[in-house]
Amino acid sequence: MIRVTLVNAFSVIVTYIMLNRFSLDYPAILRHAILSTQADGESNGFRQVQEKGGNMQKVCAVRMARFGVSLAFALTLTVGGGLGSEAIRAEAATSTAYSDRALAVAMSKLGAPYVYGAIGPRQFDCSGLVLFSYRQAGRQLPRTAQQQFNMARRIPDRARQRGDLVFFHNGGSRVYHVGIYVGSHQILHAPKPGSRVRVERIWSRAVTYGRVP
Repeated sequence: MIRVTLVNAFSVIVTYIMLNRFSLDYPAILRHAILSTQADGESNGFRQVQEKGGNMQKVCAVRMARFGVSLAFALTLTVGGGLGSEAIRAEAATSTAYSDRALAVAMSKLGAPYVYGAIGPRQFDCSGLVLFSYRQAGRQLPRTAQQQFNMARRIPDRARQRGDLVFFHNGGSRVYHVGIYVGSHQILHAPKPGSRVRVERIWSRAVTYGRVP
């Protein structure tokens, strides 16, 4: 935030110096510059100045003022975006640490029997395995696959990572199954009654990937 403020202050000072070079009414010119930036293009902004009795000197001043305004805006986006990116990277690193631990816990349950409604430590249903694994990793999730889907942050297929959740849909947004992504288009999950926790290739295209926040 301090860096962004300094960048904007620098841009305003540069604009002030350029306008004073022409000994013009810089508050009015700057106001015209801002309005023309927000309106329908540069030519319209120049026309407004010329219609008010301006000359080429004023048009140049408006051009410089517009440059200062645009510079402040662009640098705010650049610097602010950098700071935002750092925050996003930090959040992603924290999320990855939890998901890695959750996946390790789930992997330790390979071979555990599926029992509907079970949440561990020796028996699981699909959402129960996810719930147990993330709880052991330090994150509290809701009980059902649908509730877990509702709270997870959606991510595109190309951004999926080990430990992310894979939700299977049965039409629309209704979720009927969930597993934990292990990489190579495979999930670790508790499939159905009579089966055991195992790693299996994702068999459907009707899936959504989610990350535990």
